[in-house]
Amino acid sequence: MSEAWRVQWSIFHSHPTLTLPGARYDLLRRLAGGAARQGLTLLAFGLGPEALRILVLGPEPGLVGLSRGLKVGTRAAHPGSPLRLGPTIVDPADDLDAGAVWAHLAAPAPEGPLSTPWSSHRDLLGYRDAPFFSRRQATRWISPGRVHALAGGGALPVEADEPPEAGLGTLLRISGGVSGRLPADYHCFPIFSQLARDEGWSTEQTARALDLTPRRVRQLRSRPHPLLAAARVSLCDRRLRAVP
Repeated sequence: MSEAWRVQWSIFHSHPTLTLPGARYDLLRRLAGGAARQGLTLLAFGLGPEALRILVLGPEPGLVGLSRGLKVGTRAAHPGSPLRLGPTIVDPADDLDAGAVWAHLAAPAPEGPLSTPWSSHRDLLGYRDAPFFSRRQATRWISPGRVHALAGGGALPVEADEPPEAGLGTLLRISGGVSGRLPADYHCFPIFSQLARDEGWSTEQTARALDLTPRRVRQLRSRPHPLLAAARVSLCDRRLRAVP
């Protein structure tokens, strides 16, 4: 097996840049891209207010390149900003499931690990498919069920027979949440269109919300989206309704 590492970067900033969902998604996308370029497999991440933690597989020299690239990229993405990534702490990881829990705990989650979008916990359990994390790769090495149990995750979410009523704004945010994107991203529109249909919103109402034609909305609804089930479960579970 490749070597496994727990890696942590301190976060230094004196303004709320990294509280903005767009900035956080950008950091996670750069993390995933940098890991891939260095030949590292990202198994877990957790992004908190004071630290970014990851669990990775791969050669130790790749960690140096990843850290350098992430720090340079952060400065370039936020010129003139006091936002900085601090010293890197690296430790070997023997128990990969426990290492994933360690990474996830960087992200505050008051109602359990599923209640934050800023760790890979939802991704591992199939409630999100973000562009900055590969569940297929991660689950080759770690057990989602054991990670959830070790993290004290509690009962898994289920879809209710009578989902709570939700406005179109909430449905759009949930559609963005399950895809790891901001709600304005067009990749969210097919999920949103189908979720809105299932919740009783008309084609015309959905079209107005997206500033699209009804014909385009009907096209978006024509092929079932693989994340629709996750979106419906998220609508029914208070933990998963916490989205950016």
